[in-house]
Order: sequence, then structure tokens, then C-alpha cells
Amino acid sequence: MTIHKISTFTIMELIVSVMIIGMIFVFSFQVFNYTKTNQNNINRSIKKNSTDSMKIKLIYMDMVNTKKKLEIDNKFNQDLDIIYLQTTNSMYKRDYSFVVYKVVDAKLYRVESSNKLRDDKFGMKKDIDMLFDKVEIFKVYENTTKQNKTQVSKSKLVFLKTETNTIRFEVAGI
Repeated sequence: MTIHKISTFTIMELIVSVMIIGMIFVFSFQVFNYTKTNQNNINRSIKKNSTDSMKIKLIYMDMVNTKKKLEIDNKFNQDLDIIYLQTTNSMYKRDYSFVVYKVVDAKLYRVESSNKLRDDKFGMKKDIDMLFDKVEIFKVYENTTKQNKTQVSKSKLVFLKTETNTIRFEVAGI
């Protein structure tokens, strides 16, 4: 009678191999979770920057499409201008919108109406949009340069400082 020795794994070898595979899964899950969190943070940052650039474009297009001279009022606070303008750029499908940019409680608002907004009439339809939060400075500087005796080049420099961001851009030809 011959005895055949069957080669098998012992229970201890099986337990060790299951524990090693379990540790690999735990570490790979942590790496995957960390990668997912980073991707979510990156997506949030891209979305925020995208909406900020759209808001900047809105301010720029309002100023470029100004029908008449834009008025700058800074009587109440030297760091926070109030801008009055009439523009063909409308978010609410108006032909010629009257727009005011004003900072109230550290928030930059854009107010659009079909009527002039200086005299706040009761019941006047207006649309209010909050553009930026935690605004510290909102200034519009006028720059006038004479190119020759007859031509005058005018531009506006918009400066917006929030708690987390500083935005500057120039609007030429208004």
C-alpha cells in the first residue's frame, strides 16, 4: 500500500493570504477615496472660476455696450463706487436697460430695469442679481488720453477686490 501525500494549503496559510488581500483592498480604497475627493475639489474650483469669468464678462459687456456716458458715484464711500449706465446688453431681454452696480453689505449687486434707476419709483420692475460676495473695493477709474488735437481716447479701468480674489480689467472706447 502506497500513501500519496496530497499537497494542500494549511488553514494558517489561507488566513494569512486572505488578510494580505484584505489589506490591499483597504489601502486601494483609501487611495481611490482620496483621488475622488481631490477630483471633486478640482471640479468645484473650475466651476467657481468659470462663473466668476462669466460675471466679469457681464460687467465688461455692460460697459462696452453703454448707450450714453456712464456715471460714477462715490460720495458715500471712496472704495465702493456706484455705477449708473444704460446699455444694450441685457440679461432679461430688454432693448435698452438701465443698470446699476452697487455694493451693499459687502456684496456687489447688478440691478437692471427698463426705467432709470436713480429715482426709485414704487412698484418699478427691476431685476437684481448678486455677482460677488465679500467685496472690499469696487472702483471704476476713467482714463482719458489725447492722441492728437482732435482724437481723444477714453477707457475705464475696473478694479474689484474681494476677500479671496482681485480682478482688474480695462474697457476701451467708452
